Amino acid sequence: MRVIDILIITLVFLSGFIWFFLHIAKQKLKQVDKVSVEEIVKRLEGEEEIIIIDIREKKDFNNFLGHIVHSINIPFRKLKERLEVDGLDLSRFFEISVVIVEQSESLKGAMAYKMLKAQGFKRVEVLDGGFAKWLNLQLPVTRYEV
Repeated sequence: MRVIDILIITLVFLSGFIWFFLHIAKQKLKQVDKVSVEEIVKRLEGEEEIIIIDIREKKDFNNFLGHIVHSINIPFRKLKERLEVDGLDLSRFFEISVVIVEQSESLKGAMAYKMLKAQGFKRVEVLDGGFAKWLNLQLPVTRYEV
């Protein structure tokens, strides 16, 4: 077998693998409850109790673009360990609406959604379009002065 044949077979295999992964990721994204930016604005204006968890990395949460007012930053990679702290009773928060914010739609938001649901949170949603959509609609953000 020639080197070119091996390269072509490898490329076909890799493209099939990537397609399969993206297909699975799309299915996972469809299995979460989403909430529109407009709905969140309405809820905030109505003073509904909402916990907004921004799962972006700290450097993105604190950068010049800012973050949604009153959101808390728990980067995705730290969310699981924070949820599994021994002796931490989160049950008083189970009925409060929790909104997950990511940069844009990704598998991380769906995974964070599933983690929170597995812990017992009943009202979990992922912000449709993520922080990118929030910015595109020029909604208020908080920025830390550097």
